[in-house]
Amino acid sequence: MATLHKLTIKEIQNLEPAQKEGAEKSLSDGGGLYILARRLKGGNVARYFAFWRFDKGIKKRLGIYPELTLKQARNLAAVERSRLEGLKGKQGYNMTFKEAFEQFAEHFISVNNLSAASQASLKSVYSSQLIALENFKLTDITKRVLLKLFEGLTTKQNRAEQVYQWLNRFFKHAIHHDILSINIMEQIDLKSIIGKKKETKHAPHLGTIAEVKELKERVISSDFKLATRQCFLLALYTATRSAEARKACWDEFDLEGGFWNIPAEHMKKRKAFVIPLSKQILEFLKTLHTKEAQIQGKEPKGLLFTYKGKELSQSSLKNLLLSLGYSNDKLTPHGTRGTFTTIMNELRDQHGLDFDIIDKCLAHGETSKTIASYNHAELLKHRRKALQFWADKLGAIC
Repeated sequence: MATLHKLTIKEIQNLEPAQKEGAEKSLSDGGGLYILARRLKGGNVARYFAFWRFDKGIKKRLGIYPELTLKQARNLAAVERSRLEGLKGKQGYNMTFKEAFEQFAEHFISVNNLSAASQASLKSVYSSQLIALENFKLTDITKRVLLKLFEGLTTKQNRAEQVYQWLNRFFKHAIHHDILSINIMEQIDLKSIIGKKKETKHAPHLGTIAEVKELKERVISSDFKLATRQCFLLALYTATRSAEARKACWDEFDLEGGFWNIPAEHMKKRKAFVIPLSKQILEFLKTLHTKEAQIQGKEPKGLLFTYKGKELSQSSLKNLLLSLGYSNDKLTPHGTRGTFTTIMNELRDQHGLDFDIIDKCLAHGETSKTIASYNHAELLKHRRKALQFWADKLGAIC
């Protein structure tokens, strides 16, 4: 055990840092207690007691000397030591990061029904960056250790944010399950490490109804694969993501009630979403349903759109647009959502709907006071009006 009470009053009074403003010098009293002297502007020196917090990787200020006496500082340090001894009873005291993170990952994946893509992303973050922490005891992971981890990510903003998010989730989980008592990530200022986040580059999109109607007609008259063209039209009329349209199954549609009930596992944010269907898209789906029933000789099941019996690929809709002369810098499948919100906002004087209603059609979060003021039925009614207005502008799907 470290020797306690090594400091004397004379040593404290004579402790002088370098003449440079902000310079510091410290002496230890043992047992985690320090006296620190700091050079202030104008040359004066401030002396204060601090206690080394191994669980946070910082020196906790106890008070300024001589207002706080050496005896009082030692008493406060004794209280801190007692508290830290209590941490040894927690699971995290002897647990390695690898052991704890494996428990966290298994729990997080199960509770959040994490998709295969998200699980692959987590695995990539761990094997590339977090693996550097795996042999650390949890109580040895300090701010300094984490800052060193982020040093190699100063030019990789997206990956740095991913690492930060997963570590923050992990430490919150550890606190909730009584493995640790503090979240060390609260001491990490990501912006100061990676700088200001680059401005989001929005997907290229169309700007007028005339352009969208031309796109629709070109898709319909194209000789590209029929299933791909039909899938694109569903996404265009409902303002959904291409993945949601590609994964659409017959049992998700209520053709009598006029709703598309997208399950959580198909949604980007893993939250189920209901889309009120316009008259045009309902007629399109009912016609498709009838044809499929005739072909299969029974009630259609499974995916709406397939190629050689399988789900359409991620690149299928993109290749359709390329075949029609829409390069990636002119329009992308995701850009149809930007097209919808841009044009709908420009035509608000015609449909009279609030911006937040239009945004909610894209399954964005309910963050505004406007959205919060609607109940579920009211919101569906307004969204149906928005999507019907959009479909009326585009016209029938012939």
